[in-house]
Amino acid sequence: MLSAPTTLNPRFLSSRSGVDPYLPRWVGLPILPDMGATVRRYRRVVNSSADTALEAIVRSANDAIVTVDAAGRVLLWNPYAERLFGYSSSEMTGQLLTAIIPERYRERHRDNFQRVAVGGDPHVIGKTVEHTALHRDGSEFPIELSRALWDVDGERFFVGIIRDITERKEAEAEIRRVNDTLAETNEALEGLAGKLSKYLSRQVYDSVFEGRTQVEVGSYRSKLTVFFSDIEGFTELTDSVEPEAVSHLLNRYLGEMSRLADEQGGTVDKFMGDGIMVFFGDPESRGTKEDALACVRMATAMRDSIEDLKVEWRREAGAMELHVRMGINTGYCTVGNFGSSDRLDYTIVGREVNTASRLETSADPGQIHISHTTYELVKDEVSCSPARPLEAKGIARTSKTYQIDT
Repeated sequence: MLSAPTTLNPRFLSSRSGVDPYLPRWVGLPILPDMGATVRRYRRVVNSSADTALEAIVRSANDAIVTVDAAGRVLLWNPYAERLFGYSSSEMTGQLLTAIIPERYRERHRDNFQRVAVGGDPHVIGKTVEHTALHRDGSEFPIELSRALWDVDGERFFVGIIRDITERKEAEAEIRRVNDTLAETNEALEGLAGKLSKYLSRQVYDSVFEGRTQVEVGSYRSKLTVFFSDIEGFTELTDSVEPEAVSHLLNRYLGEMSRLADEQGGTVDKFMGDGIMVFFGDPESRGTKEDALACVRMATAMRDSIEDLKVEWRREAGAMELHVRMGINTGYCTVGNFGSSDRLDYTIVGREVNTASRLETSADPGQIHISHTTYELVKDEVSCSPARPLEAKGIARTSKTYQIDT
């Protein structure tokens, strides 16, 4: 016959909830005789299983797991810690953790550890930080450390999970080395590109390096405004003035003319002794009319600038009076990369180019001659006067010519 129901022994009950947290949810209800023994056996199985599982995790972990007391003495030293630091568990148990800390960091470690051990702010607890550790053989290596703490009956304990990050640090160092090498290479390339830019017009340089122009043999038709100029009497000057003075004079002149061409967006095609060839409309264009106006503005600015250069030439070289003549024409030209796969020249060719050259040759010193095509584009904004018609070898027709008024 069953006896009257009994209740669980109070020593199994939790003071907070009334039921031991390790027991099933039905514990605390009235139970039959001999059920108390079953509950106690169940608890022993649960506790034993938890301890076994925790021990298995600690022993098989691929990180060092170390537990210390409030004095910094090692209580737990798992197998991976043995391999990582070179000390066995029996050697480290009861020893101070400073054995694996480099001498230069030990005092700071002791101060921080004591502060937290007595209840100070554990600001590093729960965070992962990087440190340097000391191996038994005296070698140092980088580690990553995560820390936690807990209190039991007024005592404080600490656990650290430690990971060797030597390979990661070596990889980071290699990445830094590669980045430094790349930075040095890029700096060298930028320097080389800067030097190469001296041999190209700004527009061509930008077009090539920004990928807007294919670096290969090829050409196309485009409507351009073409400019030619040269210094009247320059050949005679070279016979009467020292070469060094001539070089300075010429470089000063070409430099100033190039600056004015760049200001107006012109592409300086080439220098031919004292001659300059510039064109507008490729690789950058603002429209046929605006390209023609920009070319005329450049030419008039050059004419004004030459007056200032004359004073400098007379003062520095005692040079005779020099004058520049200029010619401008607008029309369709063949433009592109000419040459071979080994060496290319970005330039323009065609009848309209020859016309611009003939206009320059036909101009009187100090004059700017323009073709009728250019005149039609700029006449509303530029004052021009008729000049003698162009009749030159290589040009099949007689062309109306105009000169830009001063």
